[in-house]
Amino acid sequence: MYSNDLLERMDYIQVSVTNLAESVRWYSDHFGFKEDFNNGKLSVLLPFTDATPVGLPTLLLNQAGKNPNWFVDSIGDKHAMHGFHTKRIKELYQHCREKNIECSEVLDEGFAFFLEFYDLDKNMFSVIELKN
Repeated sequence: MYSNDLLERMDYIQVSVTNLAESVRWYSDHFGFKEDFNNGKLSVLLPFTDATPVGLPTLLLNQAGKNPNWFVDSIGDKHAMHGFHTKRIKELYQHCREKNIECSEVLDEGFAFFLEFYDLDKNMFSVIELKN
C-alpha cells in the first residue's frame, strides 16, 4: 500500500566537483544558474527563471572530488543519471560546441531529441527535447 502524495516532487540534483568556485562560475556562465547559498564546501544553484524558484529542482555542487555521476548498463553503454529538459536542443548543441563544452551529437530517438554533455569534472547530463 502506498500514498501518491507522500513524495511531491524532485527537489535537487547533487554532483561532486573538485573546485567549487570554478564550477559555480562554469554553471552560471554557461547555463545561467544563480547561486543561492555557498558555505565553501557546498553551493546551491537555482535554474535561471523569471518565476519564483519554489518547487524547482536545484543543483547542488559538493566539493567532494571526482565522483562520476553516470552509470554503465548491462551491455556496457554509459548513461547520465541526471537530465534536463529544453525546447531548443539544437541551439544548446551549438552553444556547447562554441564554448568547448564536451557534448554528444543531437540524437533523434523518434519521440524526442537527446544530447549529453559533461561539466568540468566529467559529470554527465542528458538533455531531452520532446517532439510535438
